[in-house]
Amino acid sequence: MSDDVRYQCGHTAPRTIAYQPWHKCPDCHRAEGGSAQRNAKANLPALEGTEKQIRWAEGIRDKAYRTLSAFLGELDGVTIPELQPMLGDIRTTIGEVLRKPDSKWWIERKDVVWRDFVMHPENR
Repeated sequence: MSDDVRYQCGHTAPRTIAYQPWHKCPDCHRAEGGSAQRNAKANLPALEGTEKQIRWAEGIRDKAYRTLSAFLGELDGVTIPELQPMLGDIRTTIGEVLRKPDSKWWIERKDVVWRDFVMHPENR
């Protein structure tokens, strides 16, 4: 007999003391609570896809957003004039990437190292 339970979102997981059948699983709860709010606050477009895809992609995009925002902060500290055109291209690329609305696109890139991704156009 399995100790797994089904949450309101449809996912199953091992039973915990805090389990309530009307709750969403911990992963869905985290993805909705933090990611969706941060993505909206950052003026990123709503994601498109199924409800499950959107929920999953929100967390992936949120991670990319946090990583790339920190990277942008580092780039802002670079003052070498010869690098400014390249840095401008990277900033543009980051904006384009973060504004992709396709949940499937984000899910397919769930394991991407985002700094490397935006530095190498052939990855896109």
